[in-house]
Amino acid sequence: MRRAICWSSCASPTRWAPPILRTYIGFNPREVADVQQEVTYALAQLEQVKPRAEEYRIKIAIENHCDLKTDELLDLVQRANSPFIGVCVDLGNFMIHLENPTESVKRLAPYIYSTHFKDYASEMMNWGFKTFGVPLGKGSIDLKAIADILINESKLDRIMLELPVEKEATEAATLKKEDDCVVESVAYARNVLLKGYN
Repeated sequence: MRRAICWSSCASPTRWAPPILRTYIGFNPREVADVQQEVTYALAQLEQVKPRAEEYRIKIAIENHCDLKTDELLDLVQRANSPFIGVCVDLGNFMIHLENPTESVKRLAPYIYSTHFKDYASEMMNWGFKTFGVPLGKGSIDLKAIADILINESKLDRIMLELPVEKEATEAATLKKEDDCVVESVAYARNVLLKGYN
């Protein structure tokens, strides 16, 4: 959110600014005692940049970036009360708070301006569990249900993919894994998720 202030003071954002500016609040919930104080601070920051966003017709999409839970993000966007302030939903990040991505997307749908559409799998470890990115359709997120919500209940005109993969032993192996993930995920999106849509 602190980056938003820098953006607001730029002299001529129309030359370079995208129609959607993705940002996040940026605190660690394990280190913050009062989450509501963070929401209040973020709201004050949004109030500073809201006039510029409205003037240049740039939508600010606040990501659920492992800091705010769905209720808190929804509260922030509703209190900001602007058609230029909404959310960027990252499907994997809902899992950090053990939230159901499908239910969260459904609740946030009217405010979704951007996505980090991805699939995650979980693995039990001796210290708990970890989640990690996998090609679309290979994880535990109900992507079809979420795609249907995004297409039918949000105002999105595109669904943006974000496809993280686990690092391999070498850079070349990691890059190949990333490339394979993109090819497999795009095919899945076209052949399964978007089947029946134009």
